[in-house]
Amino acid sequence: MAEYILILVSTVLVNNFVLVQFLGLCPFM
Repeated sequence: MAEYILILVSTVLVNNFVLVQFLGLCPFM
């Protein structure tokens, strides 16, 4: 169960990071 939660948190953090990078680059395109 702990591993599942860790994977879930990691996925959310990675997706959030990618989303922030994408939104950060949008104004420059």
